[in-house]
Amino acid sequence: MDTEIVIDRHRTAIKRNSCSRPIKLALDDEVLVPGMSFFDYGCGHGQDVEFMTKLGIDASGYDPYFFPDEPKKSADIVALGYILNVIENPAERLIVLKKAFSLANICLVVAVQPLKAKVTGAVVFGDGYRTTRNTFQKYYHPKELAKFLIETLKVLPHSADTTIFYLFKDQMAEDLYLLNKI
Repeated sequence: MDTEIVIDRHRTAIKRNSCSRPIKLALDDEVLVPGMSFFDYGCGHGQDVEFMTKLGIDASGYDPYFFPDEPKKSADIVALGYILNVIENPAERLIVLKKAFSLANICLVVAVQPLKAKVTGAVVFGDGYRTTRNTFQKYYHPKELAKFLIETLKVLPHSADTTIFYLFKDQMAEDLYLLNKI
């Protein structure tokens, strides 16, 4: 009888001394500014929430392991940072992406691990890899991620970095972002 492998997703959460790269970019690009609300969907240890709170941003987060009792709530900016790449079930990835986007009033910030030339110490598992720490990683090519976002959400993603994208729901905010990039 086959036994189902249970992946230890929570082991992918890392502790940081500063905000995560996608949130730093959102701040630098003025996608996220003081006065906005922020929700971190899959916040891990909650450090981006702590950093945003220190900046005066109304911030909260949810994590199924570390903060399971926190509500998933709407915010101006919702972050889905390095979450899609640790979900081993493709159908669940779709559900999480759609739910996170539904919570964003202005913009969803999505970040995943970029495609690697070589993955050491891991075995092929579904459409990704099972690591030696019993975690799952799906590595994305930027075009693969952009296609996935477009097909799932029917919104044009804007690349902040290799595998970090902004998905705007608010046209004025998107126009302002594009103007600032010129």
